[in-house]
Amino acid sequence: HEKPNEFLLASVMCACAHIGMFELGAQVHDFVVKSGFIDNVYVGTAMIDFYAKLGKMDDAMMVFDELKEKSLVTWTTIIAGYCRTGRSDVSLELFHKMMRDANVVPDRYIVSSVLSACSMLHYLRGGMQMH
Repeated sequence: HEKPNEFLLASVMCACAHIGMFELGAQVHDFVVKSGFIDNVYVGTAMIDFYAKLGKMDDAMMVFDELKEKSLVTWTTIIAGYCRTGRSDVSLELFHKMMRDANVVPDRYIVSSVLSACSMLHYLRGGMQMH
């Protein structure tokens, strides 16, 4: 038997999020931890997306905080998740932290999420700075 790789695990997490299977996704998360994939940025980002799409932002943030390596996609996923769940304030805090601490360059996807967060907060100056 072949062992699952990071692409299979990320795909399963994506499918669980798509059909709302929290219990199965939580089991996959347990497997990811036990099998040593928890430090894989690809799998970690998929887990963040899974929890965010199910509105479980505390769990998403826990995975985010545990990841040693964070890609631009990882940052975009957590920021967009907070924005989708109505926590624009946290989205903006995370964006500022990313700009200050992370070695990533924003792309149009993260800028779109941040502009959305600014509009939800009626934060005109922040939106204009992004422009």
